[in-house]
Amino acid sequence: MAKRFTDTEIWNKVWYQKLSPKLKCFWKYLYENCDNAGIWDTNFEQASFQIGEQITENDMVTFGDRVEKIDGGKWWLSTFIEFQYGDLHPQSAPHQSVICKLKKYNLLRRVAKGFGKGSVRDKDKDKVKDKDKVKDKDKVKDKIEAHPLNEFIAEHLPRVASLKKQLTFEECDKLIADYREERVKGILQSMENYKKLTANYVSVNLTVIKWLERENKDEQISTDRFNNRTRKHKFDPSKYPTLAKAAEKDI
Repeated sequence: MAKRFTDTEIWNKVWYQKLSPKLKCFWKYLYENCDNAGIWDTNFEQASFQIGEQITENDMVTFGDRVEKIDGGKWWLSTFIEFQYGDLHPQSAPHQSVICKLKKYNLLRRVAKGFGKGSVRDKDKDKVKDKDKVKDKDKVKDKIEAHPLNEFIAEHLPRVASLKKQLTFEECDKLIADYREERVKGILQSMENYKKLTANYVSVNLTVIKWLERENKDEQISTDRFNNRTRKHKFDPSKYPTLAKAAEKDI
C-alpha cells in the first residue's frame, strides 16, 4: 500500500477553501490515487462511485494549472513531485521509477529544469532567455537518467514499481551480468503476477535474487530426479543374460 505525505495546511489555502465539498474530496482522491509520478489513470466513473457524487472531466478545470492532461488521456498533478520529493535524484532508488515515468510522458524536462520543481511555469517565464541558466538546466537534465531495466519496470510492471526499495543503476547492471537480461525480466514478470508481492516483499533487488536462486534450486532438483531415474532403470546385462545375448547378435 502506497503512503503519501499530506499537506495539513491545505485547509488554510484560499484556492482550496473556495472548492465545493465534492471537489475538496475529489482533490484528495486524485492525490491518493495517482501513481508515484503524480499521474492519474483517468477513471471518472470510479471517482464518482468512491466520492458519492458525479465527477466529470469538466471538474478538472476547477483545479487550474495544478492538473494537466497528458498523452493517453491521463492527468498529471503538476505540484505532486515538488511536494512529495522536492528534487529528484537518479541515484535514489525510489526516484528512479518516477524519473522513468516522467520521461515516458515528456515531463522530465519540466521537473529537471526547475520550473517550480514540478509546477506549471508561468507564461512570463517562457519569455525569459538566459543562456547561462539554460546550460545549467541542461546539465541537470543530462544527469537524470535511469537504467533500461528500471524503465521496463516503470512502463510494464506497476506492482513491482510500487515496492519500497527500487533497483539502483549498479544493481541493474549486476543482475544482468550475473543472470542474463531475459531471465531477470522473466522473474520480474512473475513478481508482477504475484498478488501479495507488496505485502510480502520490500526490495526489488533482493526479491529478484531470491526468486532466481529458488528457480535455480528447483531446476537442480528436477535434474537430480531425472538422473536418479535414469540410473535406477539403467539396463544391467548381468541380470538379463538372454536379452544381452540377443542384443549382441543384432549388433
